[in-house]
Amino acid sequence: MTPLGMAGGTADYVELKSIKARGGRHYCEIPTTHLRLHLARRRKGYADLRLSSEDKSRYEVYVWVKPDDPEFLSFVEGRFARGS
Repeated sequence: MTPLGMAGGTADYVELKSIKARGGRHYCEIPTTHLRLHLARRRKGYADLRLSSEDKSRYEVYVWVKPDDPEFLSFVEGRFARGS
């Protein structure tokens, strides 16, 4: 059971099912409101994201992407506040 109850859990399940139908294999949610993006770069087969939080914790996230999806990185960069 999720904190939102059965309705929230059902909505998450439906969203996850549609992501898997489009080819997604792993799924997690990253809350972007309290994270700042310091570096985003595309490597061969994946994107490398360097993030920091308000409490000065630092994170490095690797996202595997399709080579024929060039707008993915710009989409991700638009979801985070820029760090200094």
